[in-house]
Amino acid sequence: MELKNTLTEENFRKELNASILRGKKEQSTSKINEELLSLYPDFKSAITLDWIPEEGENIYTILIDQNLVVKIEISKNPNAKSILIESMDIKTYHYKLKKLQKLKLKVALDIALSIH
Repeated sequence: MELKNTLTEENFRKELNASILRGKKEQSTSKINEELLSLYPDFKSAITLDWIPEEGENIYTILIDQNLVVKIEISKNPNAKSILIESMDIKTYHYKLKKLQKLKLKVALDIALSIH
């Protein structure tokens, strides 16, 4: 699937660019960045592909660098530990997606490529 600079792609690009974390280079002390650094201390970029707000936690699906997708549960309780739900390579994750989600992943990979 090739990117064609459609309006949908541009909307995904804006959304994904707003979610980029840059590991140790990140200036913020967000809980997501801290948790990702504890799991993947050498990651250079993380792009949030999906976010599901729940009552006691948020579940994030995140592209790490250009080769890994993780699903992580971050508790809203500051004393609770976050949980890594799932970790998979790009090919495995891509296989599970519907067409629009595959396009979003393609845009995220394009962004990640430009970061590295």
